[in-house]
Amino acid sequence: MKRVAYLIYPIYFDFYGKSRRVGGIQTYIKNLSLILDELDFNVIVVQAGANNFTASDGVIEVKGVKSKNFVSNSKVAKLLYENIKHEMNDSDLLIFCTEMASINVSHKNTIYIQHGVSWDMQDYLTNRESFLSNSKTLLRLRRILQNYKYTNHFYEDKKFVCVDYNYVNWLKTQKSLNVDNVHYIPNAVNDLNYVDTVESKQHHGKVKILFARRFEKYRGSQIAAEALFNVAQKYGDKVEIIFSGEGPEASSIEKKFTHFSNVSFEKYNYQDTLSFHEKFDIAMVPSIASEGTSLSLIEAMRAGCACICTPVGGMTSIIIDNFNGLYTAPTSIDLYLKVCQLIDNPTERLRLSSNARTTIVEGPFNFRVWQARWKSLLAL
Repeated sequence: MKRVAYLIYPIYFDFYGKSRRVGGIQTYIKNLSLILDELDFNVIVVQAGANNFTASDGVIEVKGVKSKNFVSNSKVAKLLYENIKHEMNDSDLLIFCTEMASINVSHKNTIYIQHGVSWDMQDYLTNRESFLSNSKTLLRLRRILQNYKYTNHFYEDKKFVCVDYNYVNWLKTQKSLNVDNVHYIPNAVNDLNYVDTVESKQHHGKVKILFARRFEKYRGSQIAAEALFNVAQKYGDKVEIIFSGEGPEASSIEKKFTHFSNVSFEKYNYQDTLSFHEKFDIAMVPSIASEGTSLSLIEAMRAGCACICTPVGGMTSIIIDNFNGLYTAPTSIDLYLKVCQLIDNPTERLRLSSNARTTIVEGPFNFRVWQARWKSLLAL
């Protein structure tokens, strides 16, 4: 009889069980399910739903559990776990796909996945009340409470997978914790069916620039829009700028570029991420906060883009400044200057592009390395 791998995550499908949500953790779960299937597990994702439902996504069975609370927190995790714990055998595997929607359980064969520090946002980014943003005392108190909250999501006797060392180093600053059960497995893009098109970066036409992120302040969409507004004005038809994504700032950014013929907005299927990115010379990942080993950055590097990013979270595990990408300060003026630098220096652009591709193909962000590390952990 096959063992079962139960993966708990509140929003893998939409709350009605109709289709998979688009997001980095959803992609992570999909890729992880392929490994679990290869190891002869039945894979069941347990999530919150408007009503109870069952659905499927390839090798994954999706089980929706009726919930009044759709927030990714411990209450939802407890509800989902309580729904399946009576079905579990000792040999079954339980994975909490984000530690922020997890609880400490007695089941021995349990793994928690930590996707990067997400609590480094300043209050102005999260639209906190003005009285909180203007009170240093309240801000300090909130930080103390945050630290307590997030360290309490770390269970020393359980296996943790983290995507970057930033989280482990943060844990060490909080209190004395045993981090021997933390396993570093950085993110990787599934490139097994991707064919390199190295020559595509050698063209002598327009320089193509991409911002493919959610349109959110903390993802750097505002500073990207301001920087690229100036780039579009300065270079005219020498550049082609593409925004790809969605989010609360989408309409204001589109309005900003209404009269620019060299700026457009596109969407692409997540399955086509590498073939989409390979069309571009420069990719921007100017996050202000909340990053692990950014899939957006890894995808762009794998496809041979010269990348500009901020030294936030796990991106510092990927980029060596001026070797396989450029760091920018989280300001529109510095981002603008870095984009201009790459537009004006095609030789440098190609050097960064080549080193970026090599970093992903031959480094720890290689998809086969990611698979091997997970298999090794599951064998323990």
